[in-house]
Amino acid sequence: MAEHVVMMLGERVDPVMARALVDTAVSTATSTGRPFKDVLREDRTITTHLKPEELTAALEPTGYLGVAQLLIDRALAAYRGKKGEG
Repeated sequence: MAEHVVMMLGERVDPVMARALVDTAVSTATSTGRPFKDVLREDRTITTHLKPEELTAALEPTGYLGVAQLLIDRALAAYRGKKGEG
């Protein structure tokens, strides 16, 4: 889910800055035991560029699966290729 936040934020600020902001939030959440979403919502730099509802959408796992479908398609193609060789 952090990756989705980086992507959304990177559309509005420099992508390197977006990555650094989210990485810092991840580190803070990890080191303090606080929920990642709370750390994000309290970061004024992030919330200047992403509205609360955008953060909620970014953190919804069903809304962003990254490259999962591509990986599934590749795995299935490889399986089908090997199955056909036998």
